[in-house]
Amino acid sequence: MLTILNRKELCITFSIAKQSKIRDSLAQNRIPYMVHEITPCDPGLGVVDLDTNCISQYIIYVHKNDFEKAKFLTNL
Repeated sequence: MLTILNRKELCITFSIAKQSKIRDSLAQNRIPYMVHEITPCDPGLGVVDLDTNCISQYIIYVHKNDFEKAKFLTNL
């Protein structure tokens, strides 16, 4: 189980294709991960015009014990 105390940031990307490829690689190798998506169009961030195209930021975390293996498998 990943918690804030035992996780490590694997990468940050704005590409949905890249985060999907990383997630697939981690899942195939049975490495637990967590994806935090930050979207500037979230109502809590004070953006008034919600009709614009929003760019999401994806932060991928893995367990700190799996970090080196995950980094190798995803070529980061």
